[in-house]
Amino acid sequence: MAQQLERLIFSLSQPEMAYLLSCFAGAMVLFFLLERQLPRREGAYGNRTKRNIGLLVINTLLKVLLPVSLTAASLYALFAHFGVLNMLKAGLWTKIIIGWLVLDVVSYWLHRSYHAFSFFWRFHRVHHTDTAIDLTTPFRTHPVEMLFTLGVKALVIVAIGIPLLGVITYEIIVAVMAVWAHANVKVHNKLNALLAWVFVTPEFHLKHHGIDADSCKQNYGLVLTVWDQIFGTVAMERAGEITKAGAAYQLSKSENLIGLLLSPAKTPGSTNE
Repeated sequence: MAQQLERLIFSLSQPEMAYLLSCFAGAMVLFFLLERQLPRREGAYGNRTKRNIGLLVINTLLKVLLPVSLTAASLYALFAHFGVLNMLKAGLWTKIIIGWLVLDVVSYWLHRSYHAFSFFWRFHRVHHTDTAIDLTTPFRTHPVEMLFTLGVKALVIVAIGIPLLGVITYEIIVAVMAVWAHANVKVHNKLNALLAWVFVTPEFHLKHHGIDADSCKQNYGLVLTVWDQIFGTVAMERAGEITKAGAAYQLSKSENLIGLLLSPAKTPGSTNE
């Protein structure tokens, strides 16, 4: 019985990568076109783009090869009748919305912890060494950070009992929002001011990628800006003309993909919190 359950969970969890890759591809096409038509800054494609895509390929392969996934965690909680939401008599969409909010606030605190603690910053710093911000920047994530994030989210999903549909839809939302938040797209000031009270926008997140350490202490949100507003890390003013994003934590402009992967072991791990 246990082996059958494991096989069922594994088979049902496989479509997750297909959903995420499809949404990534769609978002990439849309925001690439917007970057070409409505750029906020001068584009800076080149070697940095190749390195970012290289990290995306590595992280995607790791996710595919891993025997666990976020959907598997949700299915495990369901079949084991484990988790707070699986014990509540509430409608599916009520549980899904609660699940979305829980995952988003956990993502906020994970992101904030990556800046606050020296060990985590060693890995998250790779993301902030990008010398430009565009739709490839969210791919610039160290595999160790990706695996740790995956593990924490899986534990949260099991503990809360977040429904499968809630997990899949949230991951799709995050995939699209990650590309949107980093896209080199000019958003009208009034529209940005309106959207940023609820959702992360490119202008809102650009502030987080400033070249000074203080900027990185602000705007940690991934989807909703409400957590920054509640926990006092919000900065609504327009970001400056950041032309050398990541310069404060730059490793080397000639750093290759292997160098980025090894950088946490050979570079200072001081935080910017």
